[in-house]
Amino acid sequence: MTRKAEIAIFGIIFLLGLFFRFFNITETPPGLYPDEAMNGGNALEALYAPPPAGGFKVFYPENNGREGLFINIQALSVKIFGEHPWSLRIVSSLMGTLTILGIYLLTRELFQLASPYLFRFALSPPLVALFTSFFLATSYWHINFSRIGFRAIMLPLVIAFGFYWLFKSLRTGSIPSLVLSGIVFGLGFYTYIAVRFVPFIGIAVLALAFWHWIRKRKTAMEHTPCVPCLSALLVLIMIVMGIPIGYYFLQHPADFTGRGGQVSVFSAEHPLAEFAKSTALSLGMFNVRGDCNPRNNFRCQPETSLLVGIFFLVGLFIGMRELLKKQYYENDLNGLMPFFFLLTAFFFMMLPATLTREGIPHALRSIGMIIPVMMYAGLGAAWLWQKSMAYIDENLRDPRNSDRYKQIRRIRSEAHILLISLALFIASGSFFTYFIAFAGSDDAYGGFSADISTIGEFLNQKPDDLKKYVIVNGGGDPVRGIPISSQPIMFLTHTFLPEDQNTRNLRYVLESDIALIPNEHPQLIVPVRETTEVMEKVHAKFPKARVRHANGITVIEN
Repeated sequence: MTRKAEIAIFGIIFLLGLFFRFFNITETPPGLYPDEAMNGGNALEALYAPPPAGGFKVFYPENNGREGLFINIQALSVKIFGEHPWSLRIVSSLMGTLTILGIYLLTRELFQLASPYLFRFALSPPLVALFTSFFLATSYWHINFSRIGFRAIMLPLVIAFGFYWLFKSLRTGSIPSLVLSGIVFGLGFYTYIAVRFVPFIGIAVLALAFWHWIRKRKTAMEHTPCVPCLSALLVLIMIVMGIPIGYYFLQHPADFTGRGGQVSVFSAEHPLAEFAKSTALSLGMFNVRGDCNPRNNFRCQPETSLLVGIFFLVGLFIGMRELLKKQYYENDLNGLMPFFFLLTAFFFMMLPATLTREGIPHALRSIGMIIPVMMYAGLGAAWLWQKSMAYIDENLRDPRNSDRYKQIRRIRSEAHILLISLALFIASGSFFTYFIAFAGSDDAYGGFSADISTIGEFLNQKPDDLKKYVIVNGGGDPVRGIPISSQPIMFLTHTFLPEDQNTRNLRYVLESDIALIPNEHPQLIVPVRETTEVMEKVHAKFPKARVRHANGITVIEN
């Protein structure tokens, strides 16, 4: 494969991934989930509230606490595009698309770092990288989270680019690459709680690189970059980058654990048993049964498609087999690096899920695993392809049988057609599952609170001089006294801040406070959920009010 051909193929893969992440983003998924809307509310506050409440923050403590970088970027999107669900989600789409580039560069660099002559199967780094990036680009798992306004989508991006520049620095000694790696890892502290496990991967990688450096210095076989020097600089950059959020946690230690402490296996009666159960379920999520939460996955399907799941198992087998070979330990530890990195990344990125006991398997908490899983699948697919091509080429070398020569050439052409057909099958399968099966299902409508979002869109069309009351009886933990289920309404109507509620003439009332609503005319009263109790209280307060229903919304006109 020429470099031009490689770039052209990756260009097609990248555009395909771009399509999957931005296509129909204004409509799919429908509605706006309260956690997404909470991000939007904080974004509005960061943009428009006066200090000290306003302004960008390193950490937003509400809703179990969220690192601030993703919300701050969402705030910029809202500033440009306005208060729409897709304004929050296109940030995820952008991060997900960039991750395709990141995993391609990481995979290519990682296998290029290894000593090719140690590979009995002579794997081509570009081939592994192309398979890996294609599997990520068409992964339902990654497509799904690339279209939801959750900050977790930044974790694979941090892993991909952070380790790409780290491995490039270890291979070439490049200081600019090392600096970029440190900046990416440092920014990672402001993305998602599971990023706290990433340094353990880095420690393991640098330990192996240090071992390799010591051995090469003793044998004086070749010049190798100063691993201790690079490691010290990397740590220094990460410490400097982490000072703001570290200072915040020093002042607010309870925010450091957040929801992680609530769902930890260590809070269970039998923590070891819970950990074993979580681990078993998490390991089975790729080929047997995946996450059953409709926001995270489609109807419990495995997190990888059938073919990609098979390639993953093949790659996992190859990776474990190579780790046991003595030749790496005796000759060149860099040849071990791809398989060592994949195993350590797989293990440590599984811990955010296996150390919890709620909703396991959990595709969101496990999202960091998508990097090693897709790389294992790329390794398996590349190995199977090159084995097949090597078998065909062995027959091509016999020029004595012209008929056999023509037959093998035909088989080789058919193999390429089969490969393209399988790629189209994988891509079309993901398209059908997400954009047809999921997008048109009740799972999508209910999973993203489309009914509550409809209320927000309805009220947003009403004039500001009309008094409007929302009875917030939708449930959920309170945020500033209002159940979080009402956050989609607050974001879509630009009424997260009290001053905006005054401007829009829109008030949020608890069910227990219905009697406190003034009896004025005209006014609209909209309950988040129509229940017998709510309607009885409304009729008792406003006996002459008229009730009508429109698009699933209960509207009480007084």
